[in-house]
Amino acid sequence: MSTDQHDPRSPDGRLRAALVALDPIADATSHTEPPIDLITSDRARTLLEAIMSTPLVDDDAPTRSHASLAPRSRRRWFAVGGAGVVAAAAIALIASNGASPTVTATELAVTPVDPLTSICLAFEPSQLAGVEIAFGGTVTEITGDQTTGSTIRIEVDRWFRGGDSDVVDLAVPAGFTAALDGVDFVVGTRYLVTAVDGVVTSCGSSGPATPEFEQIFTDVFG
Repeated sequence: MSTDQHDPRSPDGRLRAALVALDPIADATSHTEPPIDLITSDRARTLLEAIMSTPLVDDDAPTRSHASLAPRSRRRWFAVGGAGVVAAAAIALIASNGASPTVTATELAVTPVDPLTSICLAFEPSQLAGVEIAFGGTVTEITGDQTTGSTIRIEVDRWFRGGDSDVVDLAVPAGFTAALDGVDFVVGTRYLVTAVDGVVTSCGSSGPATPEFEQIFTDVFG
């Protein structure tokens, strides 16, 4: 305030008088003004800490006015929000530390065919009618090597016939690459595969999932 704060005719003086009139701790009889402390004083800091520590709503009060409902509603909202965060954290913990969901797998063997020495008849869709297993899926992993043998894991997105597992593991014997009809299986590529007696069929009955090949599977297997 300015130096004329005690002059009732000045703006600061009138403001001070109005504040004193509203102050519940002012002496109404003598109109004694309460002491003024700087915001940096110890007493002002103590009062500020007490104010900040005082709850807006008394949870133990038997009745509440309408004015007190809003702060309590906000408090409940924050409580629910906090519980939601804890629940989300718990779910994340279970997801990261809990047991992995069961993945069912079908195992098939790949008998590599050398396209230079093998003789295949021209592929006809009717050849698919007698297969026991038919599915479509994407190669997600290839483990092992040509020396020890490898395994091709295919995540199945559609079963046409003979199964319902989540993935199919194709076992490739040692000495051969992970190939089918001379075309290597590639991680991230989708294939249509058929099998008889647990062995993947070749000569055009299995291969990359082109739109034309997919239509043939749909026509044959429905």
